[in-house]
Amino acid sequence: MSFQTYVKIAVIGTGLIGPRHALSISENPEAQLVCIVDPDPAAKSVATKFKTTLYPSIADMLSSPHKPDAAIVCTPNHTHVALSKELLDGGVHVLVEKPISTDIASGQDLVTHAERSGLKLLVGHHRRFNPYVVATKRALEEGSLGKIIA
Repeated sequence: MSFQTYVKIAVIGTGLIGPRHALSISENPEAQLVCIVDPDPAAKSVATKFKTTLYPSIADMLSSPHKPDAAIVCTPNHTHVALSKELLDGGVHVLVEKPISTDIASGQDLVTHAERSGLKLLVGHHRRFNPYVVATKRALEEGSLGKIIA
C-alpha cells in the first residue's frame, strides 16, 4: 500500500513575499498549503487564488482542522518575534523571513524560545544560496581576488 507524505504548511501574511511562498508550496509535491493567515480583508483574494482557507489570526488557525506542521512568517519585521513564538507555542515549526527580529535581544529570545520548544526555527535568507554569492564566497576564501580593501 502506498500513500503520499507531505508537509502541511501555512503562510502567515499576504504582503509582497507571502504569495510567492504560497506559490512555491503549491508547486511542490512534497508540501501542501493548508491555509493562509492574515487579518487584512484583501488576503481573501490570495486565499481564493490558491484555493485554500483563510484565517484572521494564528489562534484561529491553531484551533482549526488546518493546523500545519510548519508555517512561514511573511509579516512586517516588527511582528516576527511575537508571531513566531505564538506558532512555536502551538507546536508548529517556523520559517521566519529575514530579519529574525528588529533587535538583537528579541532575536536571541526567539532562538532560546525555539530551543526550549524542541521545534525548528529557520530564517529565510535565500540569497546565501545564490550562485553568485556562493562563487564570491569561494573566491574570498581562496584569496584569488587579492587584498580586499572595501
